[in-house]
Amino acid sequence: MKIIKDFVDNDSASGILLILVTVLALLLSNSAFSDIYQLKFRSSFH
Repeated sequence: MKIIKDFVDNDSASGILLILVTVLALLLSNSAFSDIYQLKFRSSFH
């Protein structure tokens, strides 16, 4: 738990997390799971 707390307390944690999530989204959208990914996130907002 101390490792997670230290990471969250770090100022650059949000930037690192944003980069990791962006890379994950790019990998999913360009993989065999792209159909599922597109269906999941192609919802309209009302």
